[in-house]
Amino acid sequence: MGGSGMDTLAKSMQKVVASGDLTSGGLTRLEKQAPTLGAQLAKAAGVSQSAFAAMVAKGKISSADFQNLLYKIGTTSGDTFKTYGKTAEGAMAQIRGGWTSLKAKLAAPLLEVKNSGMASLSSLITSPVVQNAATSLGNGLAYVANMAKKGLDYISAHKKKT
Repeated sequence: MGGSGMDTLAKSMQKVVASGDLTSGGLTRLEKQAPTLGAQLAKAAGVSQSAFAAMVAKGKISSADFQNLLYKIGTTSGDTFKTYGKTAEGAMAQIRGGWTSLKAKLAAPLLEVKNSGMASLSSLITSPVVQNAATSLGNGLAYVANMAKKGLDYISAHKKKT
């Protein structure tokens, strides 16, 4: 089961625990993520799958019971989650998980370049040479602006009145 599939399964399990009881809808959502989970829960409870479904429908499985059954499944059965990878949803989850992993591996070197590039740019901007050049450029622009102002003042003072 891929990373996003596990996330979805974990969220579904959290909803069951938070609600206080395992409902038929909750069991259906869980079985979409791990197709044999219902059968494994029934087996862990020591009843048939139809008897377990009836117990769930009647609200007889509390969140504490559910957690205990999951613990029992985790210690006794490795097949519960293996079949998920063989379903279309499981395959898509594996592809998404693989893509996420691939993106992270591709991005890591780019982030390193970005970080080192930003550090280089930061040290360049704060260097005395660049600071002095900026001061000189500012003085030069101020001189040009002042000369333009004087030119405009001269033109304004000597324009012909009509």
